[in-house]
Amino acid sequence: MKHQYFGDINDYRKYGLLRLLAKEGGLRLGICWMLTPDDSRADGGKISYLAEPERWRNPDPELYDHLATALKGDSPRNLATMEAGDLIPGARFHSDLLQDDAGARADYLRVMLERFQGVDLVFFDPDNGLEVKSCPIGRKGSSKFLTHREAAATFRTGASLMIYQHFGRVERDIYAREQGQRLADGIGTSEVVALSTAHVLFLLVLHPEHTSAVEHALESLSSRWPGQFWRT
Repeated sequence: MKHQYFGDINDYRKYGLLRLLAKEGGLRLGICWMLTPDDSRADGGKISYLAEPERWRNPDPELYDHLATALKGDSPRNLATMEAGDLIPGARFHSDLLQDDAGARADYLRVMLERFQGVDLVFFDPDNGLEVKSCPIGRKGSSKFLTHREAAATFRTGASLMIYQHFGRVERDIYAREQGQRLADGIGTSEVVALSTAHVLFLLVLHPEHTSAVEHALESLSSRWPGQFWRT
């Protein structure tokens, strides 16, 4: 995640999903931004939805109004805007900057796990998604990915997981199933739910005690956000 992405259409859907998991599912969330420095790319520019309230406000008016206000004017985008105001009820946040260096990354994970003790679900928000073989930990750009080892270490604490995954240039349903299977194999579980949107994929890895709460939240998702999310 980068500050420059804050508030785009992918964020609106993402925060809407997190709010439902917290409010409808009653889950205590830990949100790990996996924050990386802003760059000169145009990513995060999909904010035209904020000029179409008649089309986009209805799924979550409170969230929509908050984002519309936050992105008004020329002030720099900042995730602190989302952390303020208890928009995701009871959530804890890990907002430290993530580095490519392997040693610093190990410290980052340790601090995150300490901060999130007792949460029900941890959301990881890497720039790209799950690790790829061409960019192992310690290599330049590796901070854009979450490793299966890090996901498994978090899952072992008793927390379920939700992971942001950027779509590759492949057929999306196939990609979603493949990424879900890779994640299940990497963690050693079979309980993975893949939720697709128009631009990104969310992978949920659930402990049995959280399944009912998550399914209840996803029922609300279908009615509140019709046509915006689909399961693969």
